Amino acid sequence: MIRGLGRGPRRLQGVGQIARDGEAGHGVGAGLSGPAIKPIALRMVYDAAHAVKIPVIGMGGISAPADVVEFMLAGASAVQVGTASYFDPVATETLVEELTAYCREHRIERLSDLIGGLLTD
Repeated sequence: MIRGLGRGPRRLQGVGQIARDGEAGHGVGAGLSGPAIKPIALRMVYDAAHAVKIPVIGMGGISAPADVVEFMLAGASAVQVGTASYFDPVATETLVEELTAYCREHRIERLSDLIGGLLTD
């Protein structure tokens, strides 16, 4: 669900549809999260990073070092790992180790140098 107040800050909480059980008053439904929303999340991070002067945290489909790099290039100052942790309880620790190796391999000295580095036409 995309939430926001007018043109102000927004956040992405999965994308889906929620229905109400009229009799019990409970919410029921299903939605998408993780890799399924990554393209939407990347665009929202890019838009938010260009609209505000505060750090933006990227989330939505982050499970590999390349995902972290993409979100940071789009403007994220940090990332959150969510859905990947359901499948692998140590996904975050593994990602940090793999990201360190990725940076070494690609000669990236500081992740912060990537923030907002996406070039657009």
